[in-house]
Amino acid sequence: MAYGSNLLTNPGFETGDGTGWTTSGTATVRNYNVRSGTYSLGYGTANYTAYQAVDISAYATAIDAGNVNADILIYTAFSGASEGDSWRVRLQYLNSASAVIAEVDSGTITTPNTGYVLKEDIRVCPSGTRYLRIYLYGTEGGSTNTDVYFDDASITIELIVVPLTNYLNKPRRSRFPGSITGI
Repeated sequence: MAYGSNLLTNPGFETGDGTGWTTSGTATVRNYNVRSGTYSLGYGTANYTAYQAVDISAYATAIDAGNVNADILIYTAFSGASEGDSWRVRLQYLNSASAVIAEVDSGTITTPNTGYVLKEDIRVCPSGTRYLRIYLYGTEGGSTNTDVYFDDASITIELIVVPLTNYLNKPRRSRFPGSITGI
C-alpha cells in the first residue's frame, strides 16, 4: 500500500459486479448511467447499501501522531428526485476492533443531479484509526425503482509533512454538507 494509491477494490464497479463491496437490498451493478468506464452501482428496485472497509494499520504510528489524511471521493448521480429518491455517503474511521471512532456523513441528499457530481472529504485520521469504511446508500422514494448511481469511488491516504495544531481537526477540503462525529 502506498500513500496516494486508491485503496478500494473495484472502485468503479468495472468488474461488472459488486466484487470487493458488501451489498444489501437491491444494489445492482449495470452498464447504465456511468461516469467513466462501462459500469456503475445503482438502480435498485428498493433501498440499497454498499460498503467496503480498507486496512490502513500499516500507518498506525503516523496516524497516531496526527500525520495522515484520509481522502474520500465519490461521484453520484440520480434522476429520481421527483419520486423522492435520495442518496447518502458515510466515511467511518474504525479502530483495531472495527469499532467506529469517528464518522463523516453527507446526510440525505434529495437535490436532483442527472449528471455526476463529485462529493469529497479530506481530513486528518483520528488517533487510533486502523480501518476506513465507506458506505453508499440509495433510497427509494415511492415509485418503482431507485434512480441513484455511484461511480469512481476513491479512498486514499496521504502523509502530512508538517502538521499544524490548529489544522488537525479541520477538513482540508469537504463537499459533504452533513455531519461529523468524533473528529
